[in-house]
Amino acid sequence: MRILGALFLAALGCQGPAAVGPPPTAPAKPEGRLHGTLAVLEFEVVKGVDIDRLYFSDKVRGDVGRLAPDLFVMTRESTEVLLKAAGKTALECEGECEVEIGRRLSADYVISGRIAKVGTRLLLTLRLHSTADARMVGSEEAQGRDADELVDGSDAAVARLLGIQVVNAPPRKEPPAPAPAPKGGFIEVSVYPRAAAKVARISIDGKPSRVGRQGPFAAGRHDVLVEARGFRDTEDVTEVEDGRTTTFMAEMVSLAPEPAPAPAPAPPSFSDTFAGVWQINANDWIGRFELTPTGGGWNGRIWFDRYGRWEPLLEIVPAADHLTFYRPEPNQAYTGTLTSSGLSGTFTDHGGTYLWHAWRAK
Repeated sequence: MRILGALFLAALGCQGPAAVGPPPTAPAKPEGRLHGTLAVLEFEVVKGVDIDRLYFSDKVRGDVGRLAPDLFVMTRESTEVLLKAAGKTALECEGECEVEIGRRLSADYVISGRIAKVGTRLLLTLRLHSTADARMVGSEEAQGRDADELVDGSDAAVARLLGIQVVNAPPRKEPPAPAPAPKGGFIEVSVYPRAAAKVARISIDGKPSRVGRQGPFAAGRHDVLVEARGFRDTEDVTEVEDGRTTTFMAEMVSLAPEPAPAPAPAPPSFSDTFAGVWQINANDWIGRFELTPTGGGWNGRIWFDRYGRWEPLLEIVPAADHLTFYRPEPNQAYTGTLTSSGLSGTFTDHGGTYLWHAWRAK
């Protein structure tokens, strides 16, 4: 069976005719840590070799994520979704180079692999390409007399491919059994606007708390009080269920009337650029969002498949080549830049910064 990872430059004419002479020099290892987005293509398995190719491609994704934290590693599911959004399938990608597929996925780097058997040994060959300049950054090989030895050798091969020195790596251990889920639930506290969130004092059942996910709390009713200097207090009772997170969003009302703004020329709407429905992948959370221009600004909402519900979007600010908006319930600020394939950018969540990509829904 042909698979996406079977795209090899020599077999598909991506390298041109073979030259007569000494073998080429091995590609230089990357200097420093790699940054950006990396895609791992499904590996080719030579006919007659009985081995699980999906396990090895997923294992390489996990090794890269562990060894190179500065790289955003696309999951297999994300790769399939983005190819589908671009109007492509694995079969339609046959005959293309690794670099060309990586560019379709908006990836900065792409890893391809091939599993073969030579004599009595299994071989896993890994190749790393840069999509910006079509340069092969490196190539490494793992060997083993059986699948177990090949699994053990693949960790070191990935480290060498990324130019990372691993010293005295401890043997892999079976993960401990998961602890039983604790009883009780959580309360996710959000405060809006940001001016109020910066000075907010929060208490739950009379005890000091803070913005974000708090708990666990016993199942039942809990009193939440939000105070902020210059704003009217917000207090309400929220219901907590075992094993679930309840969202409490405090929309604070200013006590001082705001001065009437001076009339200003209406900013450009950029409605043709940003209005409509977009598919989104935010750190492997798949969903969609909608943007609608109004007479004085923008309305928006966002849906993530894991939550199964719509959430409001606020502070939507479009510009000529970028877009910002705010997701108040988890207190996330999104910033994105227009690219040839859609929107790409970052969002903040509980002090961390993560990648997101969006493309026009079809």
